[in-house]
Amino acid sequence: MPSSAYAEIVRLITSCPDPACCDLDVLVVDDDPSVATSTTDILGGEGLAVACVATVDEALQIVKSRTVRSVILDHHLNGEDGDTFLAQCPNVPPVIVVSGLGRDLLAAFRVTHGHHVVASLPKPVPPRLLIEAVNAVLGSSPR
Repeated sequence: MPSSAYAEIVRLITSCPDPACCDLDVLVVDDDPSVATSTTDILGGEGLAVACVATVDEALQIVKSRTVRSVILDHHLNGEDGDTFLAQCPNVPPVIVVSGLGRDLLAAFRVTHGHHVVASLPKPVPPRLLIEAVNAVLGSSPR
């Protein structure tokens, strides 16, 4: 059962007849509602099927139950972090890490999880850079 945090910020933008079970181009994992909403709106505006969740548990539920082509992952979630998601996710799709940590810490995270993390972007991410990073990932990720 989704948590209240999930219910507050989840947004599905898709043409799928049943959004609860459709495949996703992008899963956004971010506990900041304004960042989650703007990221989802930007990518949805590009015609991508996007869902947004606020916790690692919610993200894991979706990745285990649907086809997810890519993940945009905030490194610091409320009481959790991106390491937890990467350690617990059985089949990690390509991940773009976004965070306010700064470039050096993001680069270190990318080195640690390099086989899963395909890009690391500092917050705030300009919309055009976000779109370019996602398009690069999806261009190399099978539908």
